[in-house]
Amino acid sequence: MTNSRTIEGRCNTALELILELHVINDQQQAILVDAVIDTGFSGAVSVPKAVVDQLNLVFARRVVGNLADGSTTLVELYFARLLCGERLVDTEIAAAGTQALIGVQFLAGQRLTADFVLDGSVKLVPIPP
Repeated sequence: MTNSRTIEGRCNTALELILELHVINDQQQAILVDAVIDTGFSGAVSVPKAVVDQLNLVFARRVVGNLADGSTTLVELYFARLLCGERLVDTEIAAAGTQALIGVQFLAGQRLTADFVLDGSVKLVPIPP
């Protein structure tokens, strides 16, 4: 049984877990992106800078980001609204890389299940308190 708070996605040919996100600006314009779930990313969500520029998102702040190789870099955060499944979330998103990513901050408090086969089911369900 699926409740309205469940977010459903799919497993792609590279066996990456994909959720669709609508990135929305303050004028309610949206871009749909396929975001890869990346448990090595400690942030919430990152999208390519081109998405940020196309939506003309409002700059929030810069933070120091730690990369997988141990180095650090400055990461720009922007204000955005995200629609994923039926969930609407106001948050700061990072502008980085060429692939949209969903990190552990977005996953926190939820159960992730996945079938690691082509077009396999991916589900993100809130864990009751």
